Amino acid sequence: MAQMMTGAYVWIENVEDPKVQEVAKFAVTEKNRQVVCGINYKLIIEARHDGVVTKYEAAVYDDCNGEKQLHYLKPFKPILTGST
Repeated sequence: MAQMMTGAYVWIENVEDPKVQEVAKFAVTEKNRQVVCGINYKLIIEARHDGVVTKYEAAVYDDCNGEKQLHYLKPFKPILTGST
């Protein structure tokens, strides 16, 4: 496998690599065991600090038991649009 940096995604060079096979089997097994019961929320949150407004994007999963999981909270980067 390629040299990895912590937290980074890397291209798989050899799908036959035993570690790749192990991770793939785990993913399929876990997916097959999941029972989805809840709602995913994707939020844009505006926060003001010292007069500066920053937007944050958050993803939250709220399951049927009322337990919530924060998937991510990151600064919102606007997408610039325009004609080309």
